[in-house]
Amino acid sequence: MKYLNPYRLVISAKNLMYENGWLKPEKFSVPVISVGNLTTGGTGKTPVVLELISLLQDKSILVVSKSYKASLPEPAEVTLENLKHTGIYGDEPCLIKKLAPHVSVWSGPHKTDTVEIALERLASKKHKIDIVIVDDAFSHRMLKRDLDIVLIDVSQPLSHYQLIPFGHLREDIDQVLRAHLVILTKVNNAQAETLNFFREYLVKNKKTTLESIAKSIVNSENKKLFLYSGIGNPSQLKLNLENSGFQVVEHLVYPDHHSYSLSEQSEILTQWRSKFSDSVLCATEKDLVKVTDTDLKSQTKPIALQLDFSNIDKDLLNAKLRQISQ
Repeated sequence: MKYLNPYRLVISAKNLMYENGWLKPEKFSVPVISVGNLTTGGTGKTPVVLELISLLQDKSILVVSKSYKASLPEPAEVTLENLKHTGIYGDEPCLIKKLAPHVSVWSGPHKTDTVEIALERLASKKHKIDIVIVDDAFSHRMLKRDLDIVLIDVSQPLSHYQLIPFGHLREDIDQVLRAHLVILTKVNNAQAETLNFFREYLVKNKKTTLESIAKSIVNSENKKLFLYSGIGNPSQLKLNLENSGFQVVEHLVYPDHHSYSLSEQSEILTQWRSKFSDSVLCATEKDLVKVTDTDLKSQTKPIALQLDFSNIDKDLLNAKLRQISQ
């Protein structure tokens, strides 16, 4: 049932203006891929961006992200030289740059402007870009995309998938039909009712759909973990670790995109050393990229978040990429 919702009126009006051609998205001279999601919270966009980079390793790639919860006033190329880089550019663009250092990563307060300025400045340096990947751009319709990928995390109860503020949807479910490719994520932790609903809905509407499983990987023989995290779905992280045979003896949960103060970093170390020193201190790569305390950074083992596809689905994804990047 579609309740009276002012948020829906605003979103529907925006979509109507684009669908009727009253507003037109900006087209760029190189192919643009959007990796977005339909819900708030973590769906696995960063692992998908990294998978695309891997599949497009023969291409010169520009990755563009919004400087969310960061101080950047205008578009800029991400560099990790400053210890406070996440406060400047945002945590996700810094993580992508750390894990894919050969890729040009830019951040800014407005995605379309960042793409435009990045391409201009890179061209002035004779740096030719073959393809642009824009993180979290599904609802950013000002940007024309050649491949629109939308992720749906199916690990939540079906009641989760209602429009804000009644649930966690950024847009109504039917808007997913404008995507070129849908990826159902965390199917290994899926709620059966949710997974079946989206499978049936997407098949009925003939949408190309891939499925992936979520893994949380930490290199440790000690199975007792002291965990701290500031991500969109901390309960799924804990569940993935437990499903991999680890025991999470303590989990300090912070808000998504949290910037750790020096006092908080000191407190994490104090708690671990005083109560759980027989466990392994660990955090996601997204959290660890924001840690500035050298002691905490050296003591913390990184947890890699990974989405795995079947060979068939990976081949299908690769074929979609090749169609737009030839």
